[in-house]
Amino acid sequence: MSLETDAQAAAADIVALEKTALTRWGNGDPHGFVGLSSEDMTYFDPDLATRLDGHAAYGELMVSLEGKISVARFEMPNHRVQLYGDVGILTFNLVNCNADDTVRSRWNSTEVYHKQEGAWKLVHSHWSLTRPAGD
Repeated sequence: MSLETDAQAAAADIVALEKTALTRWGNGDPHGFVGLSSEDMTYFDPDLATRLDGHAAYGELMVSLEGKISVARFEMPNHRVQLYGDVGILTFNLVNCNADDTVRSRWNSTEVYHKQEGAWKLVHSHWSLTRPAGD
């Protein structure tokens, strides 16, 4: 494989991991993200006053959300993966929709992945609510 092909495959893997975790999230199952997270994971969320540090703390937060999230459909427009060796930075907009296809929420996301022992692990996650111009 060429370096370009390797990079494209790595980027596709990262996007696929994120989409799988988001699908589980939308079905009320936050464990997709917990399973992706590294031991030294850091997390920012608009509902938290400060950064959350570590897999255990992140797992506790996610368990508290189990069964409380319902997203009928989501879109990940403008996703981009930037690769720097064994680090992949995924940025995207997230649009969550209700069953009637109305927009439920819009987010900006930055997810930093690090390849550890052959697997991509989430080492940093940052979410912020957004409202596009005109809304």
